[in-house]
Order: sequence, then C-alpha cells, then structure tokens
Amino acid sequence: MIKHSENLDQILSALSKAQGELEAVAKKSKGHGYFYTDLADLYDAIRPVLAKHGLSHMRFVTSTETDHMFGIMIGHESGQYIMFPPVAMPSFDGTKRMNSLQVFGSQLTYMARYLTGVVFGVATEKDTDGTQPEEKQQRPQAQKDRRITEKQVKYIYTLINNVYGQEGASKKIEEFKKYYGVESFADLPFDIGKKFIDGLKAKEENLQ
Repeated sequence: MIKHSENLDQILSALSKAQGELEAVAKKSKGHGYFYTDLADLYDAIRPVLAKHGLSHMRFVTSTETDHMFGIMIGHESGQYIMFPPVAMPSFDGTKRMNSLQVFGSQLTYMARYLTGVVFGVATEKDTDGTQPEEKQQRPQAQKDRRITEKQVKYIYTLINNVYGQEGASKKIEEFKKYYGVESFADLPFDIGKKFIDGLKAKEENLQ
C-alpha cells in the first residue's frame, strides 16, 4: 500500500511537470547478448529535471524473516512525499565469479534501475533488454508488420486516463504518439504496444 503525506497537491503538480520534461534514456550498456540502461545514465537524465521542480527520490531496503524488500520514496521541497510499497527481492547465494554480497549489490542496482524507471515513467530507447542473444531477437517480417488490436487501443486510452487523470491524459497521449512516431496507437507494432500496455499497467498499480 502506498504511504503519503496528508496533502499531495504540490508534489503531484511537480511530478506532472517533471514527467512532461523527462525524455527516454538510451540502453547503451551491453550485457551478455542484450543492452540495458545504466543506472548512472538514468540518474543523470532525471536528476536535473527533478531538482528543477523541487523533487527528490530516495531508495531504501528493509528485511523480513524471508525476504529483502526494496522501495522508493519521492519527496518534495514542501515536505510532501509519496512512499511506494517495497518490492520483495529474490534470494541469492552467489556464484563462482561473485560472492553473495556482490550479487546482492548487483540486484540492488537492477531493482533501482527498473523501479526508478517505472515510478517516473521513463522509457528506454532500445527495447532489447532481456537474456536472449541479439540474433535470437530478430522477428519474422509477418510479426514485425503485426499491429495491436482495437481492444488494446481502447485499453491504452483507459490506462492513460487512470494514470494521468483526465486533465493530463490529452497531453500524455500526444507525447506518447510523438515518442513512438505514430499518428494513432493503432499503428503501434504488436510487441511494442504490449510492452507499452504493461508499463502503463505497472504505473496504475503503483497508484492504487
């Protein structure tokens, strides 16, 4: 459950303005057959925008008897805040190349990278993050030409309204269309549209 200050008017206003200025961050770091956004690059992209609007974000880790929990809190210079519920991290025993503490540190970085992107709605430019080799990620032409369904298009509009509210939805719709280079969401390739929907659903869940 999300915890927050009694009043949210100033922090929500600042977040709305900041999200309107945040741009996609390129996945420039290469893993074993995939690319990902480096945490430092992500922070370099968001910190100036957050600072401009009096916003900050903090990471915290708590533990239960069975899990380590990773959470993020957004603060505003007014004193208002939003604390998102911590997410359970999987347990790990280390590897031959990394001890358990090093693996734990890597997992913290991973969680920070992805949850920060989700919380602030920051997209990445190269959608190849995963564990499959690059050559296996090539899609058949028929799959590339496949577009999302009318039902999915309607769902996108519903999610945007739920996440950004009626006042902010129109602006975000145009921003998303510009970002994806389409005149209509119906023109989105199926796999990109699906990931777009998944990202919106994650944001909606964080608001509940």
